[in-house]
Amino acid sequence: MSQSHNYSSVLIVGASGDLGKRLANAFLKHSPNAKTFILVRKGSEHKIEDLKNKGAVPIEGDLNNLSIEELATLLTDIQVVVCSLFGLAGDFTVFDNQLKLLEAARIAKVKKFIPAMFGFNYDLLDIGDSVIVDKKKKILEALRNQNEVDYLIINNGLFYNYALDPNYLFKKEDNLIKYYGDLNTQVHATAPDDIATYTAQVALNPETKNTVLNITGELKTMRELAHLIYIGVSDSDDNHNKNLKFEQLGSANDFKRHLYEKLEQKNITETEEYGNVLVAQFAWVAISGKALPSKFEDISSMNPLSMEEYIR
Repeated sequence: MSQSHNYSSVLIVGASGDLGKRLANAFLKHSPNAKTFILVRKGSEHKIEDLKNKGAVPIEGDLNNLSIEELATLLTDIQVVVCSLFGLAGDFTVFDNQLKLLEAARIAKVKKFIPAMFGFNYDLLDIGDSVIVDKKKKILEALRNQNEVDYLIINNGLFYNYALDPNYLFKKEDNLIKYYGDLNTQVHATAPDDIATYTAQVALNPETKNTVLNITGELKTMRELAHLIYIGVSDSDDNHNKNLKFEQLGSANDFKRHLYEKLEQKNITETEEYGNVLVAQFAWVAISGKALPSKFEDISSMNPLSMEEYIR
């Protein structure tokens, strides 16, 4: 479909955040014929000044304070809503606010809603797999239980900054790499800019709707990831002669139980450790392989960034 038939307006919610800002920039760059709006709280205008200078149009509003009816009024001229709200640190209001935003979108007759599902394919996960998975599956359910607004789910696996963090999927002590799960498990991940670019390329197309799109910048086994993180080249590269020593701490299910045991500790929700455990639950999703899709969309035309390029 030609761009002339695409939707002509998009609202980015969460544009002051890392992915949100990348999304706004991607729409401004790749969809110049569409008007890009960004929702901004009063007093936070300085956070989006660069986007405004590039042509983004600020809409003042706070999801925490606005009623559904007030939000619907703000959405009157919006055709597509892209949400980039994340609650990894235990701020669950972001999930309630997405449901509020969806209801407002229905009232305002918004054409398409893209929730903050950027990550794993939550259809492949079950209630009880993780605290945040449970929250996101409720948003999926709400989207599919209505038919006034089209939806689009974009799954990209881990963000590169998590997949390649030396302390996320692995723990290194002296010369020993400790891990849970199986070193042959494949992990898929994508660079944040590529996630934003792909979203901007598909979001405004009216025909791309009510579906789940799985993308990945690169697929690597846990073993390959470890070599890339700690040595700088993947395990399959014959040009290096360094070997890593590994120690398995347990199965992926052992890791899952370990994290839930932490969540059962008294008053943990009032501590910083609570957010750390919620983030670690996504590491479990990756190392378990449970949310690995059987097929991916072809994004080769984007020339997605490789992991090797990302760490340079």
